[in-house]
Amino acid sequence: VFIGFPDFTFLLNEIYYHSRVPLIYFPSLQLGGGNIKKVLSLISGEEIQYQGASWLTTPPVRRFSGIPIGGNLSTFVNFLNRKDPPKFNWKRHILFVEDIQIDVEDLHRHLAALRRHNIFRRVRGLVLGSLLPPGKTASDRKSRNEMQTFVLNYLDDIIRRRRRQGYPLPILSVSNFGHGVRREPMAIPIGGRVSVSKSRKITFRMRKR
Repeated sequence: VFIGFPDFTFLLNEIYYHSRVPLIYFPSLQLGGGNIKKVLSLISGEEIQYQGASWLTTPPVRRFSGIPIGGNLSTFVNFLNRKDPPKFNWKRHILFVEDIQIDVEDLHRHLAALRRHNIFRRVRGLVLGSLLPPGKTASDRKSRNEMQTFVLNYLDDIIRRRRRQGYPLPILSVSNFGHGVRREPMAIPIGGRVSVSKSRKITFRMRKR
């Protein structure tokens, strides 16, 4: 089990890509107190649950499931942007992203890169953690809302197209995923299993039942 945050994004996704072994994305410096319980529960094969903050798109009609992938947005884009990029079946995956010291221009460039890889046309869902501009903290609600609004505006044509095609792109915001999170930081099993309900409940497992 590898546990890292955020630059470990590259290593965790690379190992999953080549071996299909699930690995845990979690800020290792916060492995004290009650946080270790969630990680140990994952390792032992149990389910762990978190509560999302809000739907940024129309809530899904029913629960949807997939394979968690992603991590730090800047590092994940670098993971993909290479001569021979890894080839995933994005329809099986739910993308989780967070970042820090990222302004709107950076965010635009990273989203454009993901779009070139056709991720948003196929991915089963998108979960947005904190996307923090320089000098901002996870508690800055205004900055968080501005960054989320930019993501929605940038993906508007894809969101509308997928809705017409009967394959909506659900986008969920969470408040406990990213840098500076103090309360119940999210442990994500990259390459494991995740299900997201209409009520915003997120359930993780290391492996399929």
